[in-house]
Amino acid sequence: MALPFSAKGAFSYPSYPSYPSYPSYPSYPSYPSYPSYPSYPSYPSYTGVFYVWCAGLRA
Repeated sequence: MALPFSAKGAFSYPSYPSYPSYPSYPSYPSYPSYPSYPSYPSYPSYTGVFYVWCAGLRA
């Protein structure tokens, strides 16, 4: 009975070393470049200017 348990432990643990492959995901920190998208909130200002401009034309 001791052999089956040791075999299960041996097979189960080797599977975990596969997880160290996930440290390759730190490549995702390149995505912090996406914070450049917060520049898009500047577009609402353009829409505001556009509406004001239209209002000026209508006036």
